[in-house]
Amino acid sequence: MVDRNANPIRENIVFHALRSCKAFFAIDSHMMVGFKLNLQASKNHMEESKMDNFSVNPVGKINVNDEGMFIEVDNKYLPAMQALDGFSHLNIIWWFSDYDNEDMRDILESPKPYKKSPEVMGIFATRSPIRPNPIALSAVQVISIDHEKGMIQIAYIDANDGTPVLDIKPYTPSLDKVETPGVPEWCCHWPKSLEQSEAFDWENEFNF
Repeated sequence: MVDRNANPIRENIVFHALRSCKAFFAIDSHMMVGFKLNLQASKNHMEESKMDNFSVNPVGKINVNDEGMFIEVDNKYLPAMQALDGFSHLNIIWWFSDYDNEDMRDILESPKPYKKSPEVMGIFATRSPIRPNPIALSAVQVISIDHEKGMIQIAYIDANDGTPVLDIKPYTPSLDKVETPGVPEWCCHWPKSLEQSEAFDWENEFNF
């Protein structure tokens, strides 16, 4: 009988040992196929269980002080900053830590968050910080990079001081820019770029 809780490496060894002795023990080929399928099913089940939860560690944090806004990279990850020079913008993946609680993670709809939006919107159709996994993505302009201190000065990010940063990626037009993106009619009057957004009256768009 196969132990389904056995180590997958040990199971693999057993399988190959049985296959090599097939003629000696006169094992039916259908039994061998079934045995292999059972091992694969057990392996798949264990892999699926591991996918239920993810471990994510911050690589740094947002630092807001009198000198401006910075991404402060932890010392452990300083080597990962190599070759960032030359990129004018970065994609910052960060954690909505101020909205991370069980009740907010269960909210899946929002009543008319924007003045011209539908009466009810699913969270996935909004940029709300309240979401099942409070992950944020922001494209930011780089002002300067201090590799020794792990400080990346940026023009602006809509995050509070101390907010955890999960990842940093370079903004590359060939992968990130869409020439003619389509948007719903209710938000088609919004700015077409980050630069245009700076002068836009966003306060007049929200219902909160």
